[in-house]
Amino acid sequence: MKRMKWMIGVLILMIAGSIVASNMSKKDVEYKSDLDNVKRIYVDADISNIVIVTGEQMMNVKYTGQKSLVGSPSMDIVYEKDQAIIKVKAIQKKWMTIVPGSTKRGELVLNIPSRLLEHVQINTRNGNITAKNVSEINQLSLSSSVGNIIVDSFKGDDLNIEAKNGSIKIGSVDGTVNIKNQTGSLKGLIFTHIKGKNKIKLSNGNVHITLPRELEMNEISFNIATKNGKITSKNDRLLNENIIKQGAGNRIVNNIKSDNELDISVSVGHIKIK
Repeated sequence: MKRMKWMIGVLILMIAGSIVASNMSKKDVEYKSDLDNVKRIYVDADISNIVIVTGEQMMNVKYTGQKSLVGSPSMDIVYEKDQAIIKVKAIQKKWMTIVPGSTKRGELVLNIPSRLLEHVQINTRNGNITAKNVSEINQLSLSSSVGNIIVDSFKGDDLNIEAKNGSIKIGSVDGTVNIKNQTGSLKGLIFTHIKGKNKIKLSNGNVHITLPRELEMNEISFNIATKNGKITSKNDRLLNENIIKQGAGNRIVNNIKSDNELDISVSVGHIKIK
């Protein structure tokens, strides 16, 4: 019996030693490629943080990851007409169900020059997304299942953001927004204008937004509501509207016909408006 316990102990030490040795021998791997003559970019990643930056003359993408016990990360680029499809795999599909959740995230940096793109779509299943002062993109779509999303500022037609577990922080926006979040708050959003149909929907989290100073109530249709939470506002024109108490929630409604709409709904959480 003692011998059996001793053998099991030795085996555990050997396995632990091999894991430590493997971790110590891990090396970063790097992939970099220019993106030429594209109007649309689609990124699909499994375990990766993604950063969008602007300012460089040449459009390119760079990925840095780390080798692990189950192999090396990979980045593949496929071109379809004017679209670049970038796929990042930190771990191979066959290992997805058994690899520990602590697998280190790689980082993909997408450099976009200040010129007009039709659509940039970023999807990551586990990772943060950061977009630094993005402008001149018709449509920007960001999605993360587990991770935070930060957009310093955006200027374009449409900003679409979807998160399942993580916070969303947005700076000034000149465009139409469509934002969904299951677990996490939305903070910092500053509307420079209210144009088009804007929709914000949170299941569990608070909303903090700033409306334009020149907001004209007779030109905007809005429906702002919480199912379980309060609505507070420092916006003078919005304060003139009646905040209706509905059970455990609040609601402000302005039912007029307009091409410009603001729809905010929160199931559990508060809405704060400046």
